[in-house]
Amino acid sequence: MECEIRKKRKLRLWEASVFIALPHTRTELGFRGAVRVLVFTIMLCPLFLLYMFGLFVSPWISLWRLIFQDYGETAGDSSKANLRPALVVLYSLALFQGVLFYYRTISAYEENKLVRNVADAYGFDEASRGSVLDYLHEIKVGCEKDPSFAGGWNMITYAAQLMKSTSPNRYLSGVRILDTLIRFNSGAIGSGFPGQSMLISNTIGSASSGSILHNLVQMLDSKSPYDEEIRLRAVRIVEHFVIDIRLDKILQGIQCISSLLDLKPFHQPDEPLEEYGHRISVGEERQMQVRGIQILLKLSDDENNLRIMSNTDDLVSKIVALINDKQLHLRKHDKWSRDIVDPGVKLIKRFMSATTRSNNILWHKISTSLEAISALESIIDCDKCDEEVKKQAIRVLAQICWDTSSVMGDQNRERFIGSLIDMFLHKSKGSQFENLAGEELAQLSFGFGSCATIILEKYGPNMIDCVGKTDSGLYNSIHRKIAADVLKHLYGNYSIDDEHFQNLKEAMIDLLPKVLREVLGWGLTETHIQRVPSYTAPAGSGLAATQDNDGRLQEALASLCATVYNRMVNTDADLADRFEDIAARMCDLAAEPLKTFSDLIQEAMQRQPPYYPPEHAMRSNDENPNECCIS
Repeated sequence: MECEIRKKRKLRLWEASVFIALPHTRTELGFRGAVRVLVFTIMLCPLFLLYMFGLFVSPWISLWRLIFQDYGETAGDSSKANLRPALVVLYSLALFQGVLFYYRTISAYEENKLVRNVADAYGFDEASRGSVLDYLHEIKVGCEKDPSFAGGWNMITYAAQLMKSTSPNRYLSGVRILDTLIRFNSGAIGSGFPGQSMLISNTIGSASSGSILHNLVQMLDSKSPYDEEIRLRAVRIVEHFVIDIRLDKILQGIQCISSLLDLKPFHQPDEPLEEYGHRISVGEERQMQVRGIQILLKLSDDENNLRIMSNTDDLVSKIVALINDKQLHLRKHDKWSRDIVDPGVKLIKRFMSATTRSNNILWHKISTSLEAISALESIIDCDKCDEEVKKQAIRVLAQICWDTSSVMGDQNRERFIGSLIDMFLHKSKGSQFENLAGEELAQLSFGFGSCATIILEKYGPNMIDCVGKTDSGLYNSIHRKIAADVLKHLYGNYSIDDEHFQNLKEAMIDLLPKVLREVLGWGLTETHIQRVPSYTAPAGSGLAATQDNDGRLQEALASLCATVYNRMVNTDADLADRFEDIAARMCDLAAEPLKTFSDLIQEAMQRQPPYYPPEHAMRSNDENPNECCIS
């Protein structure tokens, strides 16, 4: 601090000298100006040099005069009898003063050098280097009183002590030190000192230091009178200790953290913002928003924190506003997607989860927010957005679509369901989305809502066609299994008297025998299916996955047959005789004993899926694959 004061004094002296010497206007100097410059050069410059470097020169002059004592003749002059001893004492005092000054100057230089080395090693910025110097002074003062004082001190404990102070300057100094040490230990160099990270966690994150963390969280509030530098550093510290934060223990904690997401009027990148006496850049403002949404995402890992967040009124609107930020979306898409959209959509999905739905304000806010729905739709339609982010957006939109209280109208629902159909059946977004789209369609087909109506009315024939395509190669086992689940849900829960239901009745009656023959294996020859009960494919192999998918498909088809048959027969007695006729024809064509349709379904439900062994499992051990089969 003393070095900084001396620098400021020198700077003020220089400015005063220039102010006196030079005119204040930008006109030519002229005669008066030339006189001023001359006076400044002859008189003020020597005075300035004397003030700045006098103490450096005086000890050398004193030493020279002590060595060469040519003080003149004093013999016979009683008034000068004591002149020589007096001059010796005077020059000795001046020399001693100079030695002390040089010692103090060299000591201050070494002190600043030590501070500079420590600051460079830990990455302290210019604003934080004064805090390192203050720490060194505290150590010196403490050691003067007690030589063992430094044994129990380090910069971490010093920062913790400063952050318990009521002095704003000391508190800021502690925040600067702690923020710098956290960033250092998070880097590649700091990772080699795990003891420091552990000490930081034990000192700041402990229960005894809970007030420090609570104060830091409350300083994040954008309405607080704190300097923006403190907010910027506090948000980095809070992010580091986020796993130790319990929102129910901090007054207005979630409101303070969510205020980091507040959008401010757009400024040019080179135009800094000025608040509370501290100028911050737009980049720093964006950094606080990014860290804010990351803090919220990490907080939501805790169930109790998630419950509190789910009942915060304006949280969703702030997240959606960030996601809808066109400036970032258009100019820095990859960074926007990684830093804002990915955690933002994950947060929205967690707010929509079943575990938080009870007394969940945000569930209703999301379902009734046109901005949220529009943001999620834009993510799905964006060609540059990440695959995982799109999948999260699809899941959230499916939940909103299923919610009858949402603001999503029938047209939007129909458009969304149509996009799911395209993803599922036509791979409009690529093969990585078809299974997810099918699973969401199966969920939307439950119940009596408008989603089930749209699927039944618009896409029921597509589902029947998908299930019935056994040999086209267009749809695989997963496609057909999901389509069978959709039809089962529609027939199991929907009103059978509905007009659209009646329109599909004949198609379903034609589909059931075909599906049942497939499950029973009556419609395929031995060349299509080889049953080798003793062979089981190894786990993790592609063949094992195929057998598993085929097994799931057969279970889904058998369940579909049972659901549709029971629903139709129970509501229309005339159909029972028709199904019995169908069963009789099936048994006759397959040369099987006569059975009822219900018995055939029961047999299908109990039937194991076929195995598809590799080529080596279908031959005997002594069979030569190159030997001709015709003798």
